[in-house]
Amino acid sequence: MKPIAIVLLLATTASAINFDGIDDGIERNPISYNANFPWTMVGWYKPRVNQVKFMGILGSNTNRPRGAPSQNSTLWRAYISDLFFGSTSLTAGTWYHYALVRSTQADAALYIDGVQVATTAGGTAPPSQTARLRVGIIGTTSWDGEIDDFRLYNRALSNSEIEALYRGTRNLARKRVGGIGNRGRNVYWPMRDAQIGTNMTGANTVRDASGLGNHATGTGGPSLSISNPAVK
Repeated sequence: MKPIAIVLLLATTASAINFDGIDDGIERNPISYNANFPWTMVGWYKPRVNQVKFMGILGSNTNRPRGAPSQNSTLWRAYISDLFFGSTSLTAGTWYHYALVRSTQADAALYIDGVQVATTAGGTAPPSQTARLRVGIIGTTSWDGEIDDFRLYNRALSNSEIEALYRGTRNLARKRVGGIGNRGRNVYWPMRDAQIGTNMTGANTVRDASGLGNHATGTGGPSLSISNPAVK
């Protein structure tokens, strides 16, 4: 078994993107990535309130997206093509590491804080869609909370890789950095101060650190949140 490489990049402050629950979002359209299976979507999320909303979408079709992380009031869940799965409890105001893996057309898995909590084998193929990625917003509805260290891979990460990402990026006080290297990584939005355009308005961008140029544009005015939460 190949060892998993942990890469640590030090930063001086903790930061994330703050979404207002009204119209904030960040978007890359079109996005350069393998639009077919498999893929993995990973990020840190902190809901501000109990809400029934999506935290983003992969694919342009809001009815049958390739994947969409979701909050259902006090539960984490996921949406794949035409079904919801997962029901892991959450507490508003707390950071969680969320990973959604789609390994085949039918098979998907949800991980919370590095642990697999739900799987499904009932997904169907989504319709042909523009390769589009929106984080913090779906349609005209914005998620209310913070998002940090967002990544999209064009492969299905293993259980051990997702656990390594969680452990390598959970030091919130030092701005969650690190992980498993960049194999298959098509999008990496660290949400660091230096990666974000001034005030996140207009044409200012969240810069992609994957090296593929998948920079995102802010819509509605999402802002940089500087904080120093405790290590989870």
